[in-house]
Amino acid sequence: MAASVFIYYALRAGSEEHAAVSAVELLETVARRCGATGRLMRRADDPLTWMEVYEGVTDVQRLRTELDTALERSGLAAWLAGPRHIEVFVTVQAPSCA
Repeated sequence: MAASVFIYYALRAGSEEHAAVSAVELLETVARRCGATGRLMRRADDPLTWMEVYEGVTDVQRLRTELDTALERSGLAAWLAGPRHIEVFVTVQAPSCA
């Protein structure tokens, strides 16, 4: 079953430009290494709260492993104000009304 993976985190104040470069590198590395294409977002009312979204993930453990490696290589970890929070969701199958 495919999953959607949401990763949210806070940046250190003043690090947005540096973090953006690092985050794009992280997304590109993950896409290249395991095929999971991510989107980078930020909270509308807080420019220091960011989120990566990966949808249609079939191997969540592999994605987690690649994310850990890419986080360090990209340099994004240096711009974080705290830990990254990972949430995994799957689609709820509605019961049939037959």
